[in-house]
Amino acid sequence: MDADGSTQTLSITGSGGQAYAIVYDDESATGACSGAPARIVGPGFVDGNDVVMEGTLVCLPGGNPFRSRLAIGFSYDAGTDTLTDSFGIVWHRAG
Repeated sequence: MDADGSTQTLSITGSGGQAYAIVYDDESATGACSGAPARIVGPGFVDGNDVVMEGTLVCLPGGNPFRSRLAIGFSYDAGTDTLTDSFGIVWHRAG
């Protein structure tokens, strides 16, 4: 859940190498999409316990993508098995 109370999901897939496919969904992107859902899709690159995602934000449904790419950083905490993103949101594994 982010600062505006909306639900967010993060999907990270890959083979365990240095690059992953990442999809970041926000059910209510208040700042970027005036409360409409948003999706950011792009690659994520690993450096130690850090991942940097570079992607394009699209307001849904069927919105135009923002012209510039976004970079979102994530730091992995092995002790809690969580990611913390550059917005301060702590991500937990599903399950």
